[in-house]
This record gives sequence, structure tokens and C-alpha cells, in this order.
Amino acid sequence: MRDAKLYFQLEFQKETTKNLLNILKKVEESQLTTIELQEKKDAALMFELQNNRGRDLTNMEKLKSYLMYQMYVYSRKEETNSNIEEISNIFKLIYGLINDIKLSEDSILLYHCMAFIKGYQYRTLEDIKEVYKKSPDRVKWILEFIQELHSTFSNMKKMELSKDFYFKKLRQLTIPAFVYPFLVKGYKYFGNDEEKLNKLFQIMEVIVFRYYLISSRADIIARLNEILNSFHGELTSLNINLKNKFNETWHWGDINTQNILEGYIYNNSMLNYILWEYEASIQKKGYVVGIMKLVNEQIEHISPIVPTDGGALASGYDVNKENIYSEEFIKEYLNCLEI
Repeated sequence: MRDAKLYFQLEFQKETTKNLLNILKKVEESQLTTIELQEKKDAALMFELQNNRGRDLTNMEKLKSYLMYQMYVYSRKEETNSNIEEISNIFKLIYGLINDIKLSEDSILLYHCMAFIKGYQYRTLEDIKEVYKKSPDRVKWILEFIQELHSTFSNMKKMELSKDFYFKKLRQLTIPAFVYPFLVKGYKYFGNDEEKLNKLFQIMEVIVFRYYLISSRADIIARLNEILNSFHGELTSLNINLKNKFNETWHWGDINTQNILEGYIYNNSMLNYILWEYEASIQKKGYVVGIMKLVNEQIEHISPIVPTDGGALASGYDVNKENIYSEEFIKEYLNCLEI
């Protein structure tokens, strides 16, 4: 409210007296319709009836409205207010977490539902409603669902603060959307076990690296859906299932991955990551340059493919009398990193 007041003060200073008087007149002559509600259950009903008007709501807001209305419908009369109050309080806790999380509220809701509702087949709130309507005890289902949702938001905040070695690598790679449901499940089943979280992050780092390295149009999500749905915290099985699934097809298999790593990789988006990993491995062997940060680093040949100045190729390399690289040098060395 303070920010809104400051905003209008600044905007009004830009207006002429005539315009300000017109604005004042419109405000004074406006008519407001008010509806006084006695209980929260009535507010939930009214919000459900009105929530498709005006500015579009987030999916989280629509879900809250829908669940509160369902509580109004299915709660015992003497429990209606307390049940709606329970939902309101849990969502209040969720909204208190949102400002501390970089992921959007709707993204976290999406990843949560992929993890626990329909896997990667989850699309809209209608999928939640479909599962909910099959529940024999709808009040219990709602309370358990929003408690789990709150736990997911809390865990995502915890994850973003993680200093885990492999989580930092995941962030360096940029975490694709299909990975988050695995992380949501991991935090549910062993969120306080740092060793297991480290192993999960390590498994996901391998998957993400391969995903970006191969950059295939093949549908990776369809291949992972069954594994996601069957994952209940057992990391050894998860690792084995992922390896087997990737090797079922040529696109994501070990052979194709090896071919890409041993082939022409100059324009691959993972080359920078590979070189940084190589640099880290060198420093572990005693080579230390200290802490530094490079901005907009680029990958270049030590010896150019074609000198930009039209001059001779760099000395010290295998060229013939016409100043052209030998076939062996082009094939074995020009585009390679020799270790």
C-alpha cells in the first residue's frame, strides 16, 4: 500500500491541474458494490464464483480458490470454517516462501504435480481435479495435498540455498524442467540426508550433461516418465534404470555419446563446460591459478583454421609447401584438445 501511494504521488505530479480535477471527479462519482460476508466459507464460495473475471489469476490462486470451495461443499457443517481456515493458513505459509524462491509459484506447482499426480503427462489443474474426484475422502485428500505442496515449496527454498558440489554443477549447466520433478521427489524421500542428495544431484548432472551434449530432437521426456513415476527414493535403482533407458536407443546411448565427444565438438554448447571441468581437474593435480571469473569466455583454436589477416598459418604446425595443414593434422589435431 505504501508503494502504491508513492507511485500515485509521483504520477500525479506529472499531470496538469485540469487532469487531476477530472481524476478526482471520476473517483468521487464512482459507485462501488459491496457484499458483506460473515464467514470464510462464504468468502471461499464468492471467490470461486468470481475468479474468472478481470486479470487472470495464477494457477496457484485458481487452485486455492477451487480447493477452498470444495471444502465448503464437502466439509461437515461444524468443520467447514476450521477446514477453510486450515487451507488459508497453509497457503499463507506457501506465499511467505515464494519471495525467497527464484522459481515461479506456478513452475513449482507444475513440478510438484509432475512428481506426484500424473508424471510428465500432467498439463493443467484439470488433472488435479480428476485425481481429486476419485478420492473416497475428499476433505482428507485436500488437506494432505496442500500439506505436501507446502513441503515442496519449503524444499525448493532449501535446495536453492544448497552448497552441494553437484548441485552447483547442475546450476552451471542450467537445470531443464524435466529434472525438477526428480529433485522434488528426492527432497520428499531423503531431504535431510546430504549424502543421498549429493548422489541424486550427481545422477542428474550426468543426465543433464548428456541431454545438452547430444541435443537430439528425440523425446527424452517420454523415455523418463516411467522412471519418474516409479522413483520413491531408491537411488541405486534410479541410476540403473536411467542408464538402461538411455542405452535402449541410439540417440541417448553410450555409443552415440562417445562418438560426439570424440568427434567434431567445436560448436557444441557443452564445450565450455568440458573445458572448465578439465581446468578443475588440472588444478587438483597441483596447478593453481586462484579464484577468478571470466565473462563471455570463447573457445578458439590454438592454430587458426583460416588466418583472418590472410597471412601464413601459425608456425610450428605441420603444413606443406602451399602452407596447408596436412590431412593427419586436420583429422587428428586441429579440432581436438590434447590431454
